[in-house]
Amino acid sequence: MSFTRQFVGRHNFVHTYYAIFAVFALKKLWKTYYYASAYDLSNFSILETSQKDCSYYDLLSAYCYSVNNLKIFIGGINETREDKLRIISDSDIVKKYLHVCVRTFPRNCNICFKCRRTILELDMINRLNEFRDVFDIDYYKKNKLFYLRHLVIKSENYFNKPIYEYFLNKEPELIAKVKQDIIKNKKYARASALPNIKSN
Repeated sequence: MSFTRQFVGRHNFVHTYYAIFAVFALKKLWKTYYYASAYDLSNFSILETSQKDCSYYDLLSAYCYSVNNLKIFIGGINETREDKLRIISDSDIVKKYLHVCVRTFPRNCNICFKCRRTILELDMINRLNEFRDVFDIDYYKKNKLFYLRHLVIKSENYFNKPIYEYFLNKEPELIAKVKQDIIKNKKYARASALPNIKSN
């Protein structure tokens, strides 16, 4: 069972703390730990920390977490998410065990915001079929409009924007169809109002 079920908190505000908790729980296994950055260095901020994602100040947090026999660094701070995904997607271990879900464990749920985003990113880099062990790829392909609808609604999100721009250029007719669908169906006006779907 995921310990996030035991220590409940809004993901954006606590995910770094959850991860570092696990690092310290297994502290004897390493002397140096690289924690993947969510944002690049240009987004670093310690302003209004009670109202924003804790990743904004990971660089500072990593320094504070480090102790004499364990140094924690933020990795990939100069790479984009697409670059990072391309790098790790070559690993057979990642293909078998990648887990990004904030809802279920050990298998990804396919429908939480992190699963949706990661599946779209895998589609973007043409690596979908290599991740069938961890995502229901057939379900995604059958329900791609659902994923794109949510992407369009949240297109200004920092993480979604490059994905949206990719699909806008690669599949402009499909994105236009999604936009029309959103306009015609007022219930899709907010991302939270999107219909719930379940992975098989």
